[in-house]
Amino acid sequence: MKLKNFILLITTLLTGCASMTSIDEKGRVVIHHFGYVKVIKPPVYPKNKEINVSGVSVLGFSVGEGLTIGYKNSEFVKVPIDCRVLVIVDDSSQFSHLLTEISNIQGDEICATVSPK
Repeated sequence: MKLKNFILLITTLLTGCASMTSIDEKGRVVIHHFGYVKVIKPPVYPKNKEINVSGVSVLGFSVGEGLTIGYKNSEFVKVPIDCRVLVIVDDSSQFSHLLTEISNIQGDEICATVSPK
């Protein structure tokens, strides 16, 4: 058993809730969640782009980007380089209105999403 997996197992057993981010052998980011974890993935535009927006809330014990005991709220936004403009709105009604306005503009350099808050 690898050391990181052993540490993850022990932390989970001791605390009942853990979130851990690691990098695997292929260089990919791997996120481990145990216990109460809430992940929010809001809608994005355009859907064919590799836009990753998420909000992660952990209640309990979190390992990854530091050690947290209690409550942790993280937000992540990753956009491809060909998104020249990124618009983040507060709710789905603003998102719908924005999509209507974006449809009048030629090109696909504008990317949009709803805030994961």
